[in-house]
Amino acid sequence: MTERTPAEVFPPSVYIREELEERGWTQADLAEILGVDVSGIVQILNDRRGITADTARGLAEAFGTNAETWLRIDARYRLHSASSRPGTRLRAHIYAKAPVRELVKRGWIDGSSNPDVLAQDVCRFLGIVSLDDTPSPIPHAARKATSYAESSPGQIAWLCRVAQLAPAAPVVRPFSPPKLPELVVKLRTLARNLPDVRRVPALLAEYGIRFLVVEALPSSKMDGVTYWLDKNSPVIALSLRGGKLNGFWHTLLHELAHVKNRDGAVVDYDLSFEEGHLPPIEEAANRFAVETLVDPHHLASFINRVGPAYSLTRIIGFAEKMEVHPAIIIGQLAYRKEISWARFGRQLPSIRELVASTALTDGWGTALPSLIRKD
Repeated sequence: MTERTPAEVFPPSVYIREELEERGWTQADLAEILGVDVSGIVQILNDRRGITADTARGLAEAFGTNAETWLRIDARYRLHSASSRPGTRLRAHIYAKAPVRELVKRGWIDGSSNPDVLAQDVCRFLGIVSLDDTPSPIPHAARKATSYAESSPGQIAWLCRVAQLAPAAPVVRPFSPPKLPELVVKLRTLARNLPDVRRVPALLAEYGIRFLVVEALPSSKMDGVTYWLDKNSPVIALSLRGGKLNGFWHTLLHELAHVKNRDGAVVDYDLSFEEGHLPPIEEAANRFAVETLVDPHHLASFINRVGPAYSLTRIIGFAEKMEVHPAIIIGQLAYRKEISWARFGRQLPSIRELVASTALTDGWGTALPSLIRKD
């Protein structure tokens, strides 16, 4: 849009004085006509008070004009007279790149009232040279509740934090793809009892998979990500966004499927999928997670035999047969709309503190060192 700036802008007082002179009215006369205190008219004529909607309506009726004209004259004068704060444009550019306030709150960047310094901090965090550069997410495969066609600034910032912290996540021995089926079996045995989620980080480390937890940024809707430090060093990071046991196990195995398939090891997503659908690698990862946790044939049999007369007792009995926690069965049934989340939601235990007690964790009031060099 092209903006035109008038050569000279006059305050409303100039036009009001002209109207008064033409009619031979005084300031007191105008105050009487408008039914207001004369001090208010004096302030307007001395440019110390703006034109309100009520005043504009009164002036229009008194002078035979229209209220919009007086509001427009006043707004143009105020805008012309206003001085912009130094750095406003630069700060707007910075905030468009990342959720700055949240990064400062988390301790991911230092933050500064000086916009030039703040710009440097944000660029350093995002791994770009200039704010004019477009941050590139690390090659990855992720589970998230937004479109896969692009990554939001909040998602990119979360991925940057994962990439900064991942090298510090421990591993016991090198990663070996042939041992993944063995790892899956061992993980599956931990899905029965709630306290066993604490053993997951150590078990992944034994098989050469770095594991960490990074709290999701507001509105980023990131659940988990898989990426590779190098071709033999997979990383799984979870946000524990929902904080429930069923979501934890689904997302963990979802990401483990990406490791198994080496998704994200070289390039980012294949975006040749229909709008409104998941990328093929995400659909495959979801199937792997669902079917690893609960045999689909047994689940279908349970649904045909019991539905829709589901009860907590029957769900617990089926979970014991499947050797998983009941929350996992509840999650799969609710996803299929066989039951409502509201009805069984209280049976979904929280796992955030259990997982964070044994995993490299950043968030929920705890900030790890930035690990960003400031050369």
